[in-house]
Amino acid sequence: MKSWTQLADNFFLENILFLLGYGSSSNIYLIKNKELTLIDTGNDYTAFLELFEKYNPKNIKNIFITHAHYDHSAGLLELLRMYPRLEGVKVYVHNNVSQDLKSKIGVFDRDIEIIPISGGEKLKLSEMKFKAIYTPGHTIDSISLYHKKSKTLFSGDSISIQPIIDKILGGDLLSFIASLRLFKQLKIKAILPGHGFPALKDTKEIIEKAYLNSILALHPSSRLKDAALIAFKKGMVEETIYALKEHLKLEKEDTDAMEFLASILADVGRHAESLEIFKQITDITHNPFTHYLAGIAALKAEKFDYAIEEFKAALKQNANFSKAKIGIGVALYEKGLIKEALNISEFREAFEKLKLGTRISKKQ
Repeated sequence: MKSWTQLADNFFLENILFLLGYGSSSNIYLIKNKELTLIDTGNDYTAFLELFEKYNPKNIKNIFITHAHYDHSAGLLELLRMYPRLEGVKVYVHNNVSQDLKSKIGVFDRDIEIIPISGGEKLKLSEMKFKAIYTPGHTIDSISLYHKKSKTLFSGDSISIQPIIDKILGGDLLSFIASLRLFKQLKIKAILPGHGFPALKDTKEIIEKAYLNSILALHPSSRLKDAALIAFKKGMVEETIYALKEHLKLEKEDTDAMEFLASILADVGRHAESLEIFKQITDITHNPFTHYLAGIAALKAEKFDYAIEEFKAALKQNANFSKAKIGIGVALYEKGLIKEALNISEFREAFEKLKLGTRISKKQ
């Protein structure tokens, strides 16, 4: 066969035939075994003519549709139209679109079973074990297929160097980013995408690049620092940290970004990283507020002596910095030095207000 090609000669990929999509058709993959499995069906009625010169269409027993876009799924209807012997097939598709596909296939009056999936299912296809993974973002119904043993991912359109979002079909950028975050956590050695050539090396770099570009797309300026702030406002803490770290690779002495990053790391319990960054900042700048934030981070890390040092450093720059005085009181109190803490009037006043508030809330 000239158009369909074998991907590789390892134990899994040697069982995969690949047809590169072109025009308005996606890639199509065939998993060979006693039973045949198709991953997507494209949108080109000629796609299967050459394939079925060697393989019998009646041996197709499974079809996995990564999402409902016509360039990935319309070929299924062509298969049914052209090959009446195509029977006893299970079609796996996201449950959001399963009813629509079932109605379209129903006109053929054929033994075709539509199996709605939502992600997390363990599937046996062509005598091999896979896991379906819900990866929305490109569309609301996007599903990827993962072969754990070979670390191979059929990604559909869920990985692209620049985010491609179909809002009409429920796609959204935040979900796209979250799906890429999930891919970062998987061990992936081969990416078999819906468009373009399969990636059989450098897969980690490809996913990282797609993830970074998707975060950048959060802000029209395409600046990492701006994108980090948007991510933070949307509650995407991991993306905020990632974007700030990438930004600081380019602008190593951006103390505002360092301060932002260190404070977030302290909030999520990554205290050693946080304090290390604050030490770098305080070596560069003598801003009292920076020393104060470093003291707060030290409190969260239960490094009370270090917290006191930072609060005192803030007071050297601004003797009237009442929050720093309260911070010293908190650190002393946590060390068990209650009398010394209450000798600080700012802390004593805040402490009395806290006790009063606690009593009122208990009465209510």
